[in-house]
Amino acid sequence: PDRSSGSWGLVFDGTGISKYASAAAPDAMRGVVVVGDVFGSVHDVTTRQLTLLGAVGMGLLSPLAFGVFLWLRGRDTPPDAGDVAKPRPGT
Repeated sequence: PDRSSGSWGLVFDGTGISKYASAAAPDAMRGVVVVGDVFGSVHDVTTRQLTLLGAVGMGLLSPLAFGVFLWLRGRDTPPDAGDVAKPRPGT
């Protein structure tokens, strides 16, 4: 509202966070209004659930990581017979 004196009100319906700022001084007069239970849909994650999620994620990503390792090492093709190390004389 454009009033600088007196009282006024605003009705919020529903649940959520409403931001506000003054038109006269938006940097000096701003804030938020929390309406209702905004954390009602937040769920706690236990350590066991987090560990299970990490294990499944590692299981799904490990083939990809191994493929990247092979690509970086250049081992996607088998070595030639000439690349096999020859035994040293006297061994």
